[in-house]
Amino acid sequence: MKLDVTRMNAEEAGQLAEQAAERAAAVTQAQEMLPLVEADLANAIALPRGNTSTPGDAVYTDGAHLVCRDEDALHAFARRIGLRRRWFQNRGRHPHYDLTTAHMAVKAQDAGAVRVNSRRLIEMLRGETDGSD
Repeated sequence: MKLDVTRMNAEEAGQLAEQAAERAAAVTQAQEMLPLVEADLANAIALPRGNTSTPGDAVYTDGAHLVCRDEDALHAFARRIGLRRRWFQNRGRHPHYDLTTAHMAVKAQDAGAVRVNSRRLIEMLRGETDGSD
């Protein structure tokens, strides 16, 4: 679609610029999320099973949350990747930190968090699996 920008008034030009900025932001966000989506796909295809060498203080993430069976280990890990203690969520049954940006999710994985899909994470939080089965 070709636009004749010479016939636009200032309001139309402003709207067009705003739409372009929104699209650019959406593209940037999609690019940041791509590694997480790829990891979710890989986990959905072949979730790790039978890994009995996973330590009890392993930290897990689904790309949006950070959890660990050992709360002290969770706090230490969160501190290492730059999460503040006051961001810790402990209002319900499942203590966790939220990973609010794609950058932080990638940083958690780079620091050693075990990537699992959301379903596996929920199973772990409910005690249906320990992450090693």
